[in-house]
Amino acid sequence: MKKTKNHALIGIISIIIGLLTAFVLTPLYGGILEKQEEVVRVKEKITEGELITADKLETVNVGAYGLSPDVVKSIDGITGKYAKTDFYKGSYITGEGLSDVALEEDTYLNDIPEDKYAISITIQSFAAGLSSKLLKGDIVTIITKKGEGDEAVTEIPRELTYVEVLSTTEEDGEDKENNGKEVKKEDDTKAKKKLATITLLVNSLQAEELASFENQRGIHVALKCRNNEKLKKELLDEQDKIFKEMEESADGTDKNTDIESAGEQSGEIKKEVDKKNK
Repeated sequence: MKKTKNHALIGIISIIIGLLTAFVLTPLYGGILEKQEEVVRVKEKITEGELITADKLETVNVGAYGLSPDVVKSIDGITGKYAKTDFYKGSYITGEGLSDVALEEDTYLNDIPEDKYAISITIQSFAAGLSSKLLKGDIVTIITKKGEGDEAVTEIPRELTYVEVLSTTEEDGEDKENNGKEVKKEDDTKAKKKLATITLLVNSLQAEELASFENQRGIHVALKCRNNEKLKKELLDEQDKIFKEMEESADGTDKNTDIESAGEQSGEIKKEVDKKNK
């Protein structure tokens, strides 16, 4: 009898739960899913640093469930701001991607390590700058030329075997960008602009070398690596090893010089002593 009452109670509770689910929870959940909100969507690509204008935006209704609270919901509130990142067609605008002021140019110059320098060198001919195809992030080798004709001598200074390009600047003063993609056909006109200078990330010794070469020698830039982070690191590590070898070699030369100098001084002292004894 007691078991029968328990079964009946369980059955009643199950029925109540089922009714609550069917007539309360399900409609409530459905209402949440069906709720719509108006948000701002990109109609045409907006690039980093660009002033945002209404003609590149549109408003659309989307499901509110799971929508980030940072998504912008009004076009009027963001026109006149600047994009801090690229916004592609079909994406939503978020507050963290906006800036009230224009972005600084040449921001890469803000992140130079304490022991490094940024230095620009002039590209003296179309061929000397890899036919104007050098880009930011490339690893290059610097080849120098001294003299003309039969007396011309070319060499790769050990200090400049592998150097990173910080930026490449065209004749109009605009920097070229490396987005990791091939240049499209519609960009052919821009791609043919001649490079005026390239800016390199170097240490103090490399900076001195490049400054001395600027007017005294011809400089040719050869591309070694692009869009390959693993190889890039290996090459820069190899350049660091070259510097260590040069330092060790210099230390050894200094020690030998000191020994020779000490020997000469010892010999001179001995001669003086011999003279006095005589």
